[in-house]
Amino acid sequence: MKQDYIVLWSEMARIQLLDKAEYILAQSQSNVVAEQFIDEIERLADKLSYIAPAYSDGKFHLYPLKNGHSVKFLVVGNYVMIYAFLPKGINRHSRQKCWFFCKLCL
Repeated sequence: MKQDYIVLWSEMARIQLLDKAEYILAQSQSNVVAEQFIDEIERLADKLSYIAPAYSDGKFHLYPLKNGHSVKFLVVGNYVMIYAFLPKGINRHSRQKCWFFCKLCL
């Protein structure tokens, strides 16, 4: 498969991912486990580069990664912009609980 798209994380998405990794670190007391989580999520998100042409419609999309975690992304030119990391358990459709600007919640 040819990889034509570059996957980039927004600052907000990166912070959300690191917050989840920090929670995992606190629960597991293991830097290795937290680092493996980050590496695996980034590796899975990089696969967006292969399917990006199907989503180049100028709209935000959700992409499930693993264990209920997902990312909200937008394809712009040759880039896949990850706008938000959505950890498992986040209610994406409730104004009270939505912690990012979600078109579904506006």
